[in-house]
Formats: sequence, structure tokens, C-alpha cells
Amino acid sequence: MALKEGREQKLAMQKLEVKNITFELTNACNLRCEFCTIWAEREKQILPLSKIIKFVTSDIFQHPFQTVTITGGEVFLYPYLNKLFKSLVALKLKRYLKTIAISSNGYDTKRILAFLNSNSDYLKDVELFISLDGSRNTHNEVRGREDAYEKTLSTIETAAKRFPELKLYVKFTISEDNYQDIETVYEFCKKNRINILFKLLEKS
Repeated sequence: MALKEGREQKLAMQKLEVKNITFELTNACNLRCEFCTIWAEREKQILPLSKIIKFVTSDIFQHPFQTVTITGGEVFLYPYLNKLFKSLVALKLKRYLKTIAISSNGYDTKRILAFLNSNSDYLKDVELFISLDGSRNTHNEVRGREDAYEKTLSTIETAAKRFPELKLYVKFTISEDNYQDIETVYEFCKKNRINILFKLLEKS
């Protein structure tokens, strides 16, 4: 009996203590960002749902994870997103993880709001990060579409109003093309009581 307990304790000590994990669900994207070429990849990839769940629940890790982040490409183009999200919610209840984080470019307002509406009962401890990289002209130029700013801003403003339980963040990637807009985006977030995160673009 003592020998068995000793083996179990040894196995427990060998488990990996990982706080945060990120899954790139797909390389499909609906923008043409100048600092990213993922949208140009011809062969589209989709991470199997079963592999994600198997990884999160693996015995090699100490649970719970602090955060499981899902991203892309554009995360809302992942065909099994709704099923994956509900699976992660169930795993959160089983204490495999504490927080679900979703990282998006915010472009497809209709699709994003539909997702939030259908999952409105499960948004506690859910973080949504939406990229906003400057004023209208700057953001559109950086993101490669003439309507990127309008759609992304609509997503941010509507999500902030309709889903107060959601932890909403604006993510601003600083580059030589948009540093002059830092104050503008900061003041927008401050006025609307939205969290903001700054990331410095690393040149290759």
C-alpha cells in the first residue's frame, strides 16, 4: 500500500505545471494584415476538436490551467467553435481550467455577436480580445480592408454594451505605422470602460 502511494506521489510530482496554453485553431483569416502573412497561406488548416480536448485533459499536466486561449488566423472562422467553446466550459466546471480567452480581429461583427448571444449564459470568466490598431485610416491600412475599422469598432461597442459579464479587451499592436494613434485608442477605451493591452510589433 505504501509502495503504491509512493508511486502515485512520484507521478504527481512529475506533472507539468503549465499556467497558460494557446491553440491556433485555423490559419483561415478574413483580413489582409500587412504584418502577417497567414492569410496568404494556400492550404487551410483546421485543428481537430478531439486533439484540443485530449491535450487539455492530459494527465501530464497539473490542473487547472489558469487560461486556455483560442486564436487563429481568425478564431471565428473555425467551423467547430461553438462546440469547442461548450466543451471548454464543461471542462472549466470540472476544474481543468479557470479562464477561457478568445482572440479575434473583430471584423465579422454579425458572426461574433451571434456567438456571444448563443453562449450568453456561459460568459463568466471568459475573456474576449479584439484587435484595434488606430484610427479609421490607420487601422484600415494596417489590416488591409477599407471597412475593417467600422466593423471592428461596431463589434467592440456592441459587445461592451450587450454582454457586461464578458471581460472585453482591446489589443493594440504598436508599430511605426500607428504609434501616433496610441492616445486616440486609449481615450476611446477609457471613455467606454474597456480594458486595453499594448503589444510591440517585433520586426523579423
